[in-house]
Amino acid sequence: MTHFKPEVWARFTHRVVYRQLPYDVQVDICKKMLAEELERQSKKVGAKLIAGSGTFRFLVARGFTEQLGARLMRNAVEYYVRGALVDSILAGNRPKPGATYAIALKGEKLVLALAA
Repeated sequence: MTHFKPEVWARFTHRVVYRQLPYDVQVDICKKMLAEELERQSKKVGAKLIAGSGTFRFLVARGFTEQLGARLMRNAVEYYVRGALVDSILAGNRPKPGATYAIALKGEKLVLALAA
C-alpha cells in the first residue's frame, strides 16, 4: 500500500468494507440481469425466451467471484445466453416467431430448447 503518495491517502476519509453477498442475493441479481437479457433477445428473435432448468445456478457459478462479487454477472449472462442463441441459429434451428423457448442447462453449457 505504499505505492501511493501520502497526499493521495489523505483524500480517503472512510474505509469501506465489502462483505460477500449471500447466495440468495447473488441469485436475485442474476434473475434481474437474466430477465433483462431474455427480454432484449426475445425482441430481436421474435420468440419468447424464458429461463429453464439449472440456468440460475449455472450463471451464478460463472458470474460471481469472492474477489469481485457480482461484477462479472452481466458479462456471464450476456455471454452464455447469446452463445446459446448463436449455437442454435448456426445449427439451423432458428427460433420460430411466436414460439416459446427455454435457455436451459444441458451438460456443462446453456442451450436453446423449445419450451414444453
